[in-house]
Amino acid sequence: MFGINMNPYELLAAVFGLGAILTYLLGHFDRHLKTWLTLITLALATYIFLHLPNEYSLESPSLLFGIDKLSWLFGILTLGLGTIVAFALLAYPELSPNFYFMFILNIGASIFLLLSRDLVAFFLMWELMSWTIFAMILGDGGAERGRAATKYLVWSAIGAAFILFAFAILAKSTNSFEWSGIVAGISQMPSGWRVAAIALLIAGFAVKAAIMPMHTWVPDAYAESPHPFTAFLSGVLSKLGIYGIFLAFFVLSARFELVNMPKIFGTHIFGYILAWIGALTAFGASLIAIKQEHAKRLLAWSSISQLGYILFGFGIGSAIGIAGALFHAVSHALFKTLLFLILAGVIKRTGTDRMAELGGLIKKMPLSFIFAVVGGLALAGIPMTIGFPSKWLIYEAAIHQGFIFTTVLIFAASTAVFLYYYRFVFSIFLGELHANHQDVKEVPFPIWFSYILISIPIFWLGLFPGKAMQIFAEIAEQFDLPAVTNFTATTITTPLGSFNALIVGLVFFASFAFGLLLYFIGGRTRKVHQYDTFLAGEADEPVKLHYGQRFFYFLERELKPLYRISVEKIYQFVAEFTRFVADQVRKGFFCGNAQAYLYYMTIFIVILVFAIWRIKL
Repeated sequence: MFGINMNPYELLAAVFGLGAILTYLLGHFDRHLKTWLTLITLALATYIFLHLPNEYSLESPSLLFGIDKLSWLFGILTLGLGTIVAFALLAYPELSPNFYFMFILNIGASIFLLLSRDLVAFFLMWELMSWTIFAMILGDGGAERGRAATKYLVWSAIGAAFILFAFAILAKSTNSFEWSGIVAGISQMPSGWRVAAIALLIAGFAVKAAIMPMHTWVPDAYAESPHPFTAFLSGVLSKLGIYGIFLAFFVLSARFELVNMPKIFGTHIFGYILAWIGALTAFGASLIAIKQEHAKRLLAWSSISQLGYILFGFGIGSAIGIAGALFHAVSHALFKTLLFLILAGVIKRTGTDRMAELGGLIKKMPLSFIFAVVGGLALAGIPMTIGFPSKWLIYEAAIHQGFIFTTVLIFAASTAVFLYYYRFVFSIFLGELHANHQDVKEVPFPIWFSYILISIPIFWLGLFPGKAMQIFAEIAEQFDLPAVTNFTATTITTPLGSFNALIVGLVFFASFAFGLLLYFIGGRTRKVHQYDTFLAGEADEPVKLHYGQRFFYFLERELKPLYRISVEKIYQFVAEFTRFVADQVRKGFFCGNAQAYLYYMTIFIVILVFAIWRIKL
């Protein structure tokens, strides 16, 4: 490859490593050079990734890498969206070379994590990916950034501990560090250890996937991270947690057929629990998104909610559920990257994401508004966009398997999507233009062109879902899982029915176009000046009226009992209780009494001698 006598896996690692170093060194000399070097690095990496052989083994240290359909899918998402975000970074020359260095290393670690075929390589790449995220959130420092980065680091360490403990159980029980050896030997493990290992893995990966109750780092981290990077963090890096959950839930446990557990609605109780966690995550996070005052936090909670949909599909575990979950993983990656990039552009032009301080930007940023509508349509699962087939499959799976109560929660979460998305669009783009934003301009070319690049697959896969369904079927076949096989380029068929995405999309578009036409030619529309407001007999003066603060207060008031439920309060109680116990222990042991210290030393020596004596026996 390229006339270089080097294994493609080694070449890929060299491209990421050298690209990161060169970008860091040369980026100090030119503000735009670091971005172009990043784009070149990612372009070369993508080409090599698409031509990787099936497997590669590194002898010293002993590491195994390989590629399959699942890692290919997530790798394409990582490199594709990473490249688009990097192109948008051309509009952010103020970002330091340190950021670009970490950004390239992060993508490289993510790709090699997906290619890892043994526990050591996987964990090393997982940690490198996590530490580079920490570095990018921290950035140049600051109190709020430092707090958000520290919170992320603590949660990441907890997740890594779960994963490492699970890996130790699997390696010890199967006498193998390779995924293939573990899958082959997992059936010989005691049932309790097998369940414990899989549960620990899911808990560890749930931290990165922002699944409740492992989600509390997300709002702060998303709010404080560099604005364009937040798009990559939410759209792509959260999917690495989803990738890990797929490995634990389906690959290692073979859909839990090896675990002697009762079934509920045809699903193993473990899967049933995951489905409930996913549904509660989707519902709870959507309610919290409604009451947010800052747009980045609104999208952060929205992201948590949508990731709950994916876990819900995995928990169902049927062919339709698996396909729907994978489809929604792709869908979420696309529309959430788009929405966060749009918000990054708004913040770049206005300097704020506080929705009460925005409004009326449709007049100044019409392109951003149009693509915000595109992202919102996909988020809400409207026909024509990728969000419709992905959510349709999840709903079909839930109804087909008889998940009645969780289906109600999922539908309620979908209703909440319309509410917080409407607030997002109205508060930022509609209503009256803020006086401070009279001179605002549309975002630069690199940003709005990235909108177009992301919107193409949003519409293409929404109208022609067959290509994605083919990939999902191949993934299911590879891991001996049930697959949806009754589909064409435009049509998907399940036991409950079928739909033609192209026809449904065209009908929806025609209906929308007809309504728009009536709006423009209708005789009842009367255009008035922005400040033509009714003041009930008061002096007729220009007044700005933009409803952006406490937008859904009437709902918050009615849902107040639900809002009192807080995972953060539980963690706060545990932290305070732990601090109290530790303080009491400290006061008891470190009392300043020399005689007490002599007692402690004597007891310790006796225990040590007894332990040595027992070992020798």
